[in-house]
Amino acid sequence: MGSDETVLITGATGFLGKVVLEELLRTRPDTRAILVIRPRGKLTAEDRLRQLFSSACFNGLPEQWSQHVSAITGDLAEPACGLSPADLTVVRTSVTRIIHCAASIEFDLPVADAAKANITSTLNIMNLARSCDALRSVVSVSTAYVAPHLPHTKLEEKLVPVPWNVEAIYGDIQAGTVTTEDLVPQSGHPNSYTLTKCLAEHLLVSRFADLPLSIVRPSIISASRTWPVPGWLDSRAAFAAFVALIGSGHLRALIADLDTHMDVVPCDVVAHDILTQLFSGEPVVDGQIPIRHSTVGLDQAVTVREARDEILGFFSEYPVEEPPHLRYIGPPGRAFRIADYREHHRRFGSREMPMSERRASFIRQQTDYLNTAFRYFTLNSFDFRRSLPWPGEKLDTGAYIHTICSGVYRFLMRRSRHELLIGGERLGRLQQHLGGRMPSVFSADRSRRVLGLLGSVLSSRADRVTVDEMSLRAVRDDAPTGSLMLFDAKTEKHAWLVSLLSAYALLMRRSLGFGSVWVIPSVTLPEAVRPSGDVVTIALRNSTRAYPAGRIAGNPARLLDLISTGIPVLPVPVSIESETVDLPEFDGAVVDGTGVRLMRTLAGRLDASEDQLKRLHLSVG
Repeated sequence: MGSDETVLITGATGFLGKVVLEELLRTRPDTRAILVIRPRGKLTAEDRLRQLFSSACFNGLPEQWSQHVSAITGDLAEPACGLSPADLTVVRTSVTRIIHCAASIEFDLPVADAAKANITSTLNIMNLARSCDALRSVVSVSTAYVAPHLPHTKLEEKLVPVPWNVEAIYGDIQAGTVTTEDLVPQSGHPNSYTLTKCLAEHLLVSRFADLPLSIVRPSIISASRTWPVPGWLDSRAAFAAFVALIGSGHLRALIADLDTHMDVVPCDVVAHDILTQLFSGEPVVDGQIPIRHSTVGLDQAVTVREARDEILGFFSEYPVEEPPHLRYIGPPGRAFRIADYREHHRRFGSREMPMSERRASFIRQQTDYLNTAFRYFTLNSFDFRRSLPWPGEKLDTGAYIHTICSGVYRFLMRRSRHELLIGGERLGRLQQHLGGRMPSVFSADRSRRVLGLLGSVLSSRADRVTVDEMSLRAVRDDAPTGSLMLFDAKTEKHAWLVSLLSAYALLMRRSLGFGSVWVIPSVTLPEAVRPSGDVVTIALRNSTRAYPAGRIAGNPARLLDLISTGIPVLPVPVSIESETVDLPEFDGAVVDGTGVRLMRTLAGRLDASEDQLKRLHLSVG
């Protein structure tokens, strides 16, 4: 590979297209990329190219990477792809390879519109490819779901039979003499998207077997596994839509079979497969264009049950708007209709869920769309044969769904675990939920009660309370297993508040996996490890949950026994950033009591304050 390579890419402004471009420039940095971009509204192709350059997808590329990328204005549905004569000349004389990613992924388009986006555009780009003087290879991206579902059938990498003459039916679609309702039931396809993708494959094979062409069929594309960063995505389509709506607590009734295997494939795996096929030089033999699945297969596919558990588990730890809760998962029918009405149509816009009518209407439309358009994929398992080698280690389905959830949380919901919301008025009903229903790892009733009390106090006194969880995790990971971590205020000012919030954060964030948490007066500790403040929080650093967080000791005897054995005690500097007037100081008296009693006393001290906090942020390290 060298600087003589020029790759033309369609659909580069889309989710998959960005990852394909990033993979191309990262693995073949001397390659030149030309992007066909359609103007949108007042935005020109150059405007949209500048927007593309600002995407976080490309943050890991070397400086000056954008110098290898240029845009040309085009419309793939037009003859010659809508290119100007000058751009046509550039493409025909310089392009060596073509990746066609552009498509419409809307499932409910009228078949004429879907055909224009998925068939006509594909044929036009292939005609352009045929005119390129130095063409070496072309990859057209299709979908693995061109094959209608057949139970217990392994789906091969070959054309799928259709019940018509494809050329004739394509002409009828263009003439407007047939409709979606005429064709979809006959074909066995669930929608106009998979139908038109299937017809496009047939036309590619019949018309363009003279080209060095390959077809790559991805399944359900979702967040990156590794590149450009784990969890990267910028599209709410397909599986990410389920994650976002379930995670935010809005999707509560779902048509699905818990045992269905969903073939969810990382977008960087798909990008790797596309480029592998683009540069492999696999020939067309006897008019048979190579067709390759970019799928995970049944052995790596996630079940609906696994996906449900991971999504609910993640967003219970990282709540967003409403507590995530799926009240119904099952087949369509009367039970679903009742749940759908109660949980979706009746809830939104009610006093229970105050929001604008526009937003409520949008969420209702989204839940309806997912349960209508995607039931085909949540009720049926597909067994795809994959001949391309799997890149890297075998996919851990649970870990990958967690990665998707992290990506949705970070890139779509715009939430940061550097400012994780753990309390305050803005947490609203969600904070009450967390204070009133603590996870089972909190073994002592008194622990649950004091956490509920702290949550209520913070809600009444602060607008928002956040913690830098990522830094907290980094500090934890640097500490040896079995050590004691002493969370000490960087300054003596409000040291009691630092201790209070440190303990609250450790106990609320059960995923951190700390062992026992102690809250004690500082004078209780040996002088060698005694902090400057009156009160201190100490947590046992464990790699397991043998000592689950939440076991607040009634006395420090166990803690002192550990220290006397020579166990390392590591100070962790903690500070509070606040937007408020000064709070009254702790009175300096040593509190006669530890653990729950002391935390309750500190909460009462905060509750007695007349000052309203605007913002509290707990920083670690």
